Amino acid sequence: MTDVLASIEYPPPPADKPRRRRWVTPGFVAVGLLLLGFALIMVAGIRVPYLATSPGPVTEVHGIVSVDDVPSYEPAGELFFLTISRPIQSLSVLELFEAWRDPEVDVVDRSSVVPPGQTSDVRRLQNLQLMMNSQQIAVAVALDRLGIEVDLVGTGALVAEVLEGSGGFGIVELDDIVVGVDGVEIQFVQELINEVRSRQVGDTVTLTISRGNEIIQRQVVLGESETDPGLPVVGISVADAGTAFDFPFDVNI
Repeated sequence: MTDVLASIEYPPPPADKPRRRRWVTPGFVAVGLLLLGFALIMVAGIRVPYLATSPGPVTEVHGIVSVDDVPSYEPAGELFFLTISRPIQSLSVLELFEAWRDPEVDVVDRSSVVPPGQTSDVRRLQNLQLMMNSQQIAVAVALDRLGIEVDLVGTGALVAEVLEGSGGFGIVELDDIVVGVDGVEIQFVQELINEVRSRQVGDTVTLTISRGNEIIQRQVVLGESETDPGLPVVGISVADAGTAFDFPFDVNI
């Protein structure tokens, strides 16, 4: 029996097929790098809610300020006017990383500079009003430094925007001038802010408002700030309606 089995010829076992090696072709690498580049470009261009604040141009003040009808003197030293650059457009991801690396640039949350929902027209009006007021205030400070008395009188807080859904919405109107809170006279925006912040969220205040040729009173329930929890707000954006100075002579800036 053993001899019979030994005489049978068995076929050889099948040889193992060599495994096919897969190579990454240069074409695949190029496509991958191209897709990665597109992805990085897309991410770098995404806008994030941050702004960059940096020093702006420096201008020598001598020659810009002039005083008429009174003696004037050449400055003994140098006086420069420093501006601050703060574009309102949000930073891209790439610009944000560049700003973080620059020691001369401060990165701030956009909502701390531009209230949510504020339009560009309202912002432009407020900035223009601030610039006009700053010129008058600069003159008043200079005269006060020289010992010349100047009377300062504000005309109230001009309403530039009413936030929808706020306590003031539907009660306070655009271009209203708030001149009082609960009987306390309001001449400047900061006085209005101080009076409102001395209350609690949910309190009812009576606003005295100059609207057209009328002086009216309206009650408003104070809401809560969206950016500062617990802080009471009327829900309006305001600017100084005007600042009146009684200068003893003309100063042109």
